Amino acid sequence: MDKLFIIPHTHYDAEVFLTREEYLKVGFKVIIDALNVLKYDPDYHYSLDQSAFVQPFLKAYPELREPFVEMVNSGRLEIIGGMHVMSDLNVASGESIIRQFVFGKGYYKKELGVDVKTGWMIDTFGHCLQMPQIMKKCGFDYYMFSRVADLEQTEFYWQGIDGTKILTHWMAFHYDAFSGSPDRYKNFCRFAQRRCKMLKKYAATNAMAAPEGGDFTYPVRHDTLFAEKWNANPDRAFDLIVGTPGGFFAEVLKEKESLKTVTDDFNPVFRGCYSARISGKQTNRRLESLLYEAEVWNSFAFKFGGEDKSRHLHDAWEPVLFNQVHDVIGGVQMDNVNKNVKKRYFQAENLINLSLEESFDEIIRLIDTRGDGIPLIVFNPLCWARTDKAYAEVAYDTDDVFDVAVTDSKGNPVPLQTDVTERYANGAIRQASLLFMAKCPPVGYEVYRVLKNIQSPWQNPFSTGKRYGMEEIDMAVLENEHIKMKVDLWKGCITSLVLKETGAELIDAAMPFGNMLVSDEDNGDFWEIGTPLRAGQNRPSKNIHPLDLNKTNTENSTQKGGTFGVSEGNVCTEFSFSQTVSSYDFVTHVRLYTGLARVEIETNLTNRVKNVRYRAAFPTAVRGGKITQEIPFGSLERPEGEYPAINWADYAEPGRGLGVLNCGLPGNAVVDNKIMLSVMKCASFVSYGDCGGFSMDNSSDGGHEINVPHTFSYALVPHKGDWREALLHRQGAEMNHPLTVQKAPVHSGILPASNSFLGIDNNQVMLSAVMARGKGLVIRVYEATGKPAENVKLTLDRAPLSAAETNMLEEPMAEFELVIIDEMTVIFDLKPYEIRTFRIETTSQSPFGASSPT
Repeated sequence: MDKLFIIPHTHYDAEVFLTREEYLKVGFKVIIDALNVLKYDPDYHYSLDQSAFVQPFLKAYPELREPFVEMVNSGRLEIIGGMHVMSDLNVASGESIIRQFVFGKGYYKKELGVDVKTGWMIDTFGHCLQMPQIMKKCGFDYYMFSRVADLEQTEFYWQGIDGTKILTHWMAFHYDAFSGSPDRYKNFCRFAQRRCKMLKKYAATNAMAAPEGGDFTYPVRHDTLFAEKWNANPDRAFDLIVGTPGGFFAEVLKEKESLKTVTDDFNPVFRGCYSARISGKQTNRRLESLLYEAEVWNSFAFKFGGEDKSRHLHDAWEPVLFNQVHDVIGGVQMDNVNKNVKKRYFQAENLINLSLEESFDEIIRLIDTRGDGIPLIVFNPLCWARTDKAYAEVAYDTDDVFDVAVTDSKGNPVPLQTDVTERYANGAIRQASLLFMAKCPPVGYEVYRVLKNIQSPWQNPFSTGKRYGMEEIDMAVLENEHIKMKVDLWKGCITSLVLKETGAELIDAAMPFGNMLVSDEDNGDFWEIGTPLRAGQNRPSKNIHPLDLNKTNTENSTQKGGTFGVSEGNVCTEFSFSQTVSSYDFVTHVRLYTGLARVEIETNLTNRVKNVRYRAAFPTAVRGGKITQEIPFGSLERPEGEYPAINWADYAEPGRGLGVLNCGLPGNAVVDNKIMLSVMKCASFVSYGDCGGFSMDNSSDGGHEINVPHTFSYALVPHKGDWREALLHRQGAEMNHPLTVQKAPVHSGILPASNSFLGIDNNQVMLSAVMARGKGLVIRVYEATGKPAENVKLTLDRAPLSAAETNMLEEPMAEFELVIIDEMTVIFDLKPYEIRTFRIETTSQSPFGASSPT
């Protein structure tokens, strides 16, 4: 007989229309009411999810902890979800998604003895295709979601890009399919029959899930009474069960042979959320990067006797994770809530910066910095050797320094560009900004030196010597070893972008407007582009939003011209363009650096009007190419239209391609051979239902971003092969993890002037986390290209004693693939897009003689 599972729950929006504190007060009442129903109705069941909801409840009401735990242990109150908050799964990094489970599932296991088995992503705006692997390696068996799919059956095995499968249920009629049931029995029966018929159409087995709950809704008390009465009828067409997700899946598993495998990318939906309140997304990405770096440097500072700052970094993670709740990182919050978001980011950044400062100090005190000049220690947090730009400022208290040069640890001069900002009366340097090209070992540092009164030998071989603006010309050429680029001085756009290795042109000659700013009138709200929210939408969005320069109420930066500047330095050649019109102020800086195969762009934008969306557009010469975008822990080929990308996206055909790197700008699109990057959506609430604390009395006008300056960073990477050959996964990481320069006093030390603490020899493999754990390290890696990586060598600065794989919660695994230790190296294999976490115990003695704590 068919079984209709009524699944009572409440959807807890951690913060969106009301503040975190206000929502907790509302949510606490719901939990108290649920405990009351559970106490007096032995047939009732209920489900709760986010630890950011449950943990403060149990702290606020310790007198209710015992009945709460009793209901959990009886199975009548099921803990689901296992996240700290119901996080975004597209914009947040893969490591952030794991940390949501470390905080959430880890709390439930430690404090309540509950191992959460059901993922509960009922309101998340899309689902990345690494979730099956993440869920399984965090110890989940099941996955339930509402947005966003279009399938014939609601139960299936969802297979991720690495091949991992998880038993999944899609809520075809949203997470409130059984909400609103009548409180009169006859009407209730008719309601249940309609819902059964509706759900049966999609059910893959005899079990149907009918979630009952909405935003902060209370338990429905008549469910069990009416279900008992219904089930007493011998002629009933189906059973009614008031149950939990776990009970529903147990029933589905009885017919698991009938389930199909689905490999869909459940995206996109609510595309406005990729660029609404954009500064939150930028800050999130920046702090995710800094958290990674802070954990890395803490790990090695601790190994050399410094204080372990893991606890402080745990405290820094919490506000970042809380801000990743799907609504907040989607940018749909009220203005007063947005102030709280910024406060949490500020709190997190202070903790991160304090940890970084202490870790750098602890490492620097051990480095031998003796020698001439000012020591500059350049740190690289990534697991490969790299050459990149580095910045420093120096000052002299004597008026006898007229030139400076920068050398590496071996005394070799490096490319240098000096900007003297202050001079003494005799012309000597008082203060100067230095831009130089630094080469650093993997997860390590290099000591550079600033030498006085030595002229840097480096000269830019591609400098033209022109004084742009003094001649009647319309075009300028910017060039380095890899790229030759032309810019229209008056329209402010890139007209030609050529990869010198192949001579391939990447900009469309018929529309030579690379880096064109396009503004479209947009009368949608934060969620949707051009229309108000369709709150119950759980099918993918179809509109691809092509670039149409002839569309009414569309403007672009090439129409009205502006002012320009071109500077040719020894390290950086830069084109700047400035435009002020009635609706915006636009300044863009296009830069080529010595030796770097990318074009870096910094754009400043101040909006002046309401209801507008801004995109940076790049019409390409590529025709019918493949669109590939980075997702958490991997990449995915996608069709035309705007989708969320992590650090990079690519559009390529055989022989040429153009990658776009971004820093916290997730909205990436390719339509009609044009790459578009959504940089800002300026909107407010248009309408919303009477639920969840929403009120038009609260302001959301700050979402229009009027007179708020914004800075956007992105880059172009022309390449000859596909994105793998271009190493876009590495280039995207380099863009988001710039080299860090620290000044140091001159002193002796046990560490050499150039050193790597950790390196990985395979360019397919990325490092996701390095964490100090007692006498060892927890290291997480993943394969980034979709190809097998065999005999990957991870080399440490001290000998590993043991290496074992753990799950993503750092718990031991009974079975795992072979891990080999060979002197200073740990050797392992990775399947395509596989994520692995290792616990590595090391010797206490480093090769440089410093001992770690015992």
